[in-house]
Amino acid sequence: MKFHLRGQNAEVFRPKENEFHEPDGQCQVGQYRGLFHEANGYLGTLTGEAGKTYTAKQPMFLTLYTDQLRKEDLMEIKGTRYRIIGLDNLGNLHIFLDISLEVV
Repeated sequence: MKFHLRGQNAEVFRPKENEFHEPDGQCQVGQYRGLFHEANGYLGTLTGEAGKTYTAKQPMFLTLYTDQLRKEDLMEIKGTRYRIIGLDNLGNLHIFLDISLEVV
C-alpha cells in the first residue's frame, strides 16, 4: 500500500487554556498525511415539483487511524484552516479515520 506516498500534509492544533480556563493560544497536536476529499451532506438530493436541490459539499480528510484527534481541533491543509466537526472510524476497524471538517 502506497498511502504514504500520496495525499496531502495536514497540521493539527488544539486550543490551550490557562489555569482559569481562558483561551491561551494553541499547541500542535501532530502532523498527518491523508487524502482531502469532499462529500455530500447527509440530506442528499431533494426532488420536488420545481426541480432538484443539492446539498453543499462537505470537506473531509481521510487518514490512517489515530486516537489523538478530537472534535473542535483545528486542521490546516495548504494554508486553509478547518475545524474538526466529526470523526468516523471507518468500519470500526481502527485502520482509517474519515474526518469531517468546516472552514474556519
